[in-house]
Amino acid sequence: LFCPTNEAMDLIKESAWEKLWDEEKARFLRHHAVRGRWGIADLVAAVGTKEVQSLAEQPLTVSVEGSLETMDRVVRIGGATVTKANIRCWNGYVHIVDRPLVPRWRSIGYS
Repeated sequence: LFCPTNEAMDLIKESAWEKLWDEEKARFLRHHAVRGRWGIADLVAAVGTKEVQSLAEQPLTVSVEGSLETMDRVVRIGGATVTKANIRCWNGYVHIVDRPLVPRWRSIGYS
């Protein structure tokens, strides 16, 4: 689960949140969760090898800058920076992120 801080959620204007339909709100919330137990080490190992799929059925890109050795590692998921990682809960981990993860709202297909 990727949980934005209160400050991050404040970036979404209340008027914008109210305009979303219930289905869109649910998709937004599902986009912050993934199947399985993804610790921070698993996310780092997935860079370039695995795609992290949200419960909204959309990919979340993982990127890493820096390293643990130099103590400047920054892990990003879907463009949001993980500010606190591996908070244990009964069914996996919670990672705190600095902004909301916004899903694609519509698929655009050309035929």
